[in-house]
Amino acid sequence: MEKKADDGGSPQNEKEESSSGVLPESFVHPR
Repeated sequence: MEKKADDGGSPQNEKEESSSGVLPESFVHPR
């Protein structure tokens, strides 16, 4: 989650999106 927070800038926002499944791990590090 730390990585996401760095990329997004808002840990809370990223957490919500991650929970919803809008921004999957692929978003942080696409293959």
